[in-house]
Amino acid sequence: MGYYTKRELNELRKEMPCKFNEGITYYEFEQIANNVAKQFSRIKEVTVGNGVIICKVESLTGYSDWYFSVDFNNWGHIQGRYWWHTDNNDSNICEAYGDQVQKELRQLRGDKNLLFPDFQKLFNDEVTISHDLSYVVEEPFWERLFAKRRQITFWDNTTKLTGEHICCVIALLKSKGFKNITTCSQKDVGKESNHYIYEVDHITIDDETRIRKGTKLPSNSEIIIYYHDKQKIKMPYSAKHYRRKNYVTVGDEFLDLGFSKIYERKIEDLITGWIKKDGSVEDVFVEIDNEEIQIKKGQQYEFDTPIIIEYHTYKYL
Repeated sequence: MGYYTKRELNELRKEMPCKFNEGITYYEFEQIANNVAKQFSRIKEVTVGNGVIICKVESLTGYSDWYFSVDFNNWGHIQGRYWWHTDNNDSNICEAYGDQVQKELRQLRGDKNLLFPDFQKLFNDEVTISHDLSYVVEEPFWERLFAKRRQITFWDNTTKLTGEHICCVIALLKSKGFKNITTCSQKDVGKESNHYIYEVDHITIDDETRIRKGTKLPSNSEIIIYYHDKQKIKMPYSAKHYRRKNYVTVGDEFLDLGFSKIYERKIEDLITGWIKKDGSVEDVFVEIDNEEIQIKKGQQYEFDTPIIIEYHTYKYL
């Protein structure tokens, strides 16, 4: 089964979109980023995106520039916690800048009375998440008999967890003492989806979809988390079907199927173009785990699986 490493969880955190829909707006975040930058004469440029601030800094000599980034995307929330990276470890501008932005954000959150769970703290406290996204503790029969006595008071409405990352929700439920957590994926995230991968859609607890704040529940309540996952597309034809067709037409067909990453590769082997036409497809591959595999009819591939269309053309000198 295995567990997510801290590095893997950090990558998931960075990939989660910052929606700015909970009290602090993107404009406010960008304004703080720019206003704090004015306090540092050597910061020449500020770029803001997805909760990350990238600053361009003039070197002491004035002959070159370097960059640093401060990442305030705490599992989709802007709370004040940040991660940083700098091209210049000899300068303290990065941390000084990050600390000042952090101070301004915490002041803004306090003024607006915004309170959200610090999900990163759960992972810092060594809450582990399995790769199969489940957590079921097998209890002896006599412990199950007394499970109803071990009541957990739910801290908020379950609807508040909708839209959060599934790893955060599992970590939160585990930290509260729940012991029977399973998941169910809804493979509906495609190239035009409004949802992100691992986004929680809804939660059921003992078949109830709405649990209110203050509800007392047994620790072994059956919890099922429904979440959004990558759409899978069934390949309608084998590679043989696409041979001799024009590579542009074939690429359009794959786009229409819902694939988002279409690549082309030339075979520069034509001399006259009588037998094999310029642009005619020779083969079609998918790239999985850095290995190119010929597509197969009926096989299902995730929507962002790279598709490689190999075609014939003339060799141009």
